[in-house]
Amino acid sequence: MGTDAAHTLLRASFFMQNLLEVHRTDVVEHDEIFVPAGDGKTSFVDARDLGEIAAIVLTESGHENRAYDLTGPEALDYHEVANVFSDVLERSITYPRPSVLEFGVRMRRRGTGLGFIVLMCGIYTTARLGLAGRVTGDSQRILGRRPRDMRAFVEAYADKFRADSETTTVSQLATSDADSSTGDDR
Repeated sequence: MGTDAAHTLLRASFFMQNLLEVHRTDVVEHDEIFVPAGDGKTSFVDARDLGEIAAIVLTESGHENRAYDLTGPEALDYHEVANVFSDVLERSITYPRPSVLEFGVRMRRRGTGLGFIVLMCGIYTTARLGLAGRVTGDSQRILGRRPRDMRAFVEAYADKFRADSETTTVSQLATSDADSSTGDDR
């Protein structure tokens, strides 16, 4: 049964914000990026860019019945991600390259649910197998500018990755971003 309803698919790669929301504790408490991605590359996308893209697609014509693969401008392995964190935060952040088992044990000890651990292991296995590094030009074409890279993301949220910062949630980040764009300094 078909439909004539217009649609647009936004297929986003790995959100940079996952490093803040899910993996912040490892950066703050252990000075490391602790994910079971092996040496595989990942094409990250900043959720702020995705939000802008969604607004453009919803308010401008020419996007009906299209599908976009949204990535940032580069694919990085997690050694490279750790180097960006080190440069921006001005302290050594490492990537110890944990196994899936080591990752699962650490997350479980932290109280993370088994289902979420399995989901994350599946996601990181795509990078481990070399399947997560595809970079497209869709984000840049829609935005009309280069999408944010990892350095821009870490610079924007550097204070959240410092040991003395309080735990932050994605909803708090969204509120913070909205406040900064309106000039509200709450």
